[in-house]
Amino acid sequence: MAYKDLLKDTSEIKEDGNYFLLTVTDLSPAETYPIQFRWKYKDKTFSEWSSSKKLITPGESNVPVPQIFSGDFKTAPGKIIIYWNGKDSTGVNMVGVDRVNVYLEDANDTFGDGSDPVAFFKEKGTVSIAVPGGTYTVKLRSITALGTLSNPTQGITLTVQDGVAVQAPTLPTGLSVAAAPFALTVSWTGEYAGDTFTGFKSINIYASTTDLGASTTTNISNKLVGSMTVDQTSNKVTVGLDVLKQVLTLTSTQAYSTGMYLYYIAVNADGTPYKVSGTTTYTRINSTAVSPTKANIIDLENGLISIENLVAGNGQFQSWLRTGTAGSSRIELSSANVNSTEAGGYQVLSGLTVYNSANSPVFRADLSGNVAFGGYTPGDIASISTTASGASTTATGAAATATGAAATATGAAATATSAAATAGDALTLAGTANNRTKDTFNSDGSAINRAVQLTSGLGAIYSNKPSWESNNTGWFLGYSGTTPVIDIGSTDSYVRWNGSVLDVKGTITATSGSFTGSITAESGSITGDMTVGNVIIKPSGNDGGFLIEDSGGADILYAATGGGRLLLGNATEGVGRQVEVARSAQVAGSAAANSGGLRNMYTITTEQFNLNTSVYLNDRTANGDVLLVWTP
Repeated sequence: MAYKDLLKDTSEIKEDGNYFLLTVTDLSPAETYPIQFRWKYKDKTFSEWSSSKKLITPGESNVPVPQIFSGDFKTAPGKIIIYWNGKDSTGVNMVGVDRVNVYLEDANDTFGDGSDPVAFFKEKGTVSIAVPGGTYTVKLRSITALGTLSNPTQGITLTVQDGVAVQAPTLPTGLSVAAAPFALTVSWTGEYAGDTFTGFKSINIYASTTDLGASTTTNISNKLVGSMTVDQTSNKVTVGLDVLKQVLTLTSTQAYSTGMYLYYIAVNADGTPYKVSGTTTYTRINSTAVSPTKANIIDLENGLISIENLVAGNGQFQSWLRTGTAGSSRIELSSANVNSTEAGGYQVLSGLTVYNSANSPVFRADLSGNVAFGGYTPGDIASISTTASGASTTATGAAATATGAAATATGAAATATSAAATAGDALTLAGTANNRTKDTFNSDGSAINRAVQLTSGLGAIYSNKPSWESNNTGWFLGYSGTTPVIDIGSTDSYVRWNGSVLDVKGTITATSGSFTGSITAESGSITGDMTVGNVIIKPSGNDGGFLIEDSGGADILYAATGGGRLLLGNATEGVGRQVEVARSAQVAGSAAANSGGLRNMYTITTEQFNLNTSVYLNDRTANGDVLLVWTP
């Protein structure tokens, strides 16, 4: 029969209902447990017990060693202070242990041989152990709930000074305050009004914009601006402008003009402040209000400005700063124009100015908010603007950069508002229409010419047509591979140059032109006059024919489509002398002439024929007659 059920167990029926998940806790390690089961029915009766199943719980082994670092072990007079991070030696969170014990071993055998713990950790944190002065070896060991110990950590050797009694603070004297660039400097001679005290921690400094009297019990602990931690010797602390602004809720301008009073109080190692009749009392340092000063060039040259105060928001300058070489590459910052006599031989301009090695300003930002790039004055830049319908974009900088497949303007070229402007689909350049070469500069840095220049083989300028032969309506000027190309128009009408061939789809209208090669037309027609050599070919007549004239305007040949006639001489019927050949005319048989061709075979004079008399060769009724018509 089974023993009484004393196990701390829970059970859970899994979803398929075919088995239970049984969990048993608080078992002893390395222990054998015989387990039996029986059914409990709905009517609260039970079945017989099952056979016994023996289970052996795992034993404890490899108890994890705590992780330690030498920097986590510190000393104070009469104390050892230890921090543990809650991890084992592998750097993971400690599990499976009850606590971490601390063991001390010393040469005087005060704590024995180090086999007994003097403190412990239940979780990560810090413990402080009071000890007499001496040298100690500290080790940590994990321990389980069953008392199984881990291996010890590496021993850390510490030397502790004898502890001293912490006394109530007394009143320090000899404190003074002085204004400094961006700060107030507090000095202490290390003296006291009476006896010193043991257990000194610090003298805390507080600020107020109100004179609270030579001493005050008003709680100003939230006005802390600095601390002195060195006792009974001359030392000082600098209270920076940012700290004063934050504590007193002032702007930089207000901090320079607001009078301030500093107070102090001594504090001992237990955190107890100086008190008078049991009340915390603060003592005034200065009876006359002081304020931080602004910087000047003498402060910089004499090293009165510490580098920790030269941070953003701390400086507000009345004079000027220069870095670099006067007359060469340099950067200057000034609140006003400074003449060359006072500035080492070179005038300093108000605002921020950057010079190149030729002593020319390449960047200017004046105190009115105007910016100049290179030789471009604020007026130059302001006059160069681009307006695009809808939303317009103004690009600032010294050179225009069109991203993507667009153009990158090199050098100090393309200038618009703030030296470069791109708006919508437009780019406006300064300079004259006939003077858009690559930028060059005068000796004072001003630009002579301005233009957009693309790097060879790279970049493009386009409007709505991002690449050559794009179907978009627009234009593209750039490269196809490494070949310079042009594409203007749409899918239906365009002009394209691929580097060797000009391809035009659409109508060409021109007042003149010159061709050195052949002209081929696959289809279509040519309208209007056309000059070939010294003759002119032009449409003429109502029947769609054409007329050839000489350079003087005299008719040479007229071909009429109506009736198929060819007139030599004047093209007007009945005017001048003509030779007319009918469309159906043929010459039958053979013909011979002494010279000059057919025109010399027959001589026809006005005496031989009356007006409009015709002569037929061969039989007049035969096919292919040739009709020679004489017209007076």
